Amino acid sequence: MQTAVCPAMKALVVKELLNHLDVDVRVVVASCISEITRITAPDAPYDDDQMKEIFELIVATFENLSDTSSRSYPKRVSILETVAKVRSCVVMLDLECDSLIIKMFKHFLGTIRWELNYGARMFTCPFIYYYYSFGSFFMCGRKEISWETHSDDVYSSMETIMTLVLEESEEVSPELLAPLLDSLRVGNQDVLLIARKLGKKVIQNCALKLRPYMMQAVEFMGFPLDNYYEIVASICQETSDAIKHNDANVSNECVGLGPLLW
Repeated sequence: MQTAVCPAMKALVVKELLNHLDVDVRVVVASCISEITRITAPDAPYDDDQMKEIFELIVATFENLSDTSSRSYPKRVSILETVAKVRSCVVMLDLECDSLIIKMFKHFLGTIRWELNYGARMFTCPFIYYYYSFGSFFMCGRKEISWETHSDDVYSSMETIMTLVLEESEEVSPELLAPLLDSLRVGNQDVLLIARKLGKKVIQNCALKLRPYMMQAVEFMGFPLDNYYEIVASICQETSDAIKHNDANVSNECVGLGPLLW
């Protein structure tokens, strides 16, 4: 199979395609390459330098996932789902694409959303969570306003990718946690409810992994702990309790060794 796709593999990574001026062309190229990564998985189809360029291209396709009316939207979703299924995001860690991973997290939390469909026109409503309590739809004059979301597959793929990255990281930097913490900061009006839900779910998935890093990340953000939702505080509290427990055990051991130390 890999021999059969070899000509296509070589043709897709020429500079003229990777840097094409037409964004839809770049999305098509990224879609084709993501299919190649699926075929060659778990092995990467290109060398490290080429894979870094490819990941740049792939992450760029996530930036406009909110534009569901775009003709390239189905391909963007397909790329997202493939990255989640073949775990190619883990290769990004191996290649130390730290800044690119952070950018990807920001794209996910910035593009996942509920959308407001007003008649034939669709637009994003930043304050959708204020209206949602009135039900799944309501009437405005003679026109119906209904709620629509990205598909469950989009949400699930984003959750899977972010969870994989955090769980597979040797260490979790404050910069990597910053987009997630930003989505869980109380009173942050720039964050949609669905993005907050996504951020909370990812942190819940990785709570044990994040325990040693969460307090440092909160301090890095520069906001008090009580400015965040309960999930953040609970992880920090568990860290504090674990440290106190360890200190108590060490003290007890020292007390027990007292006669031997004199």
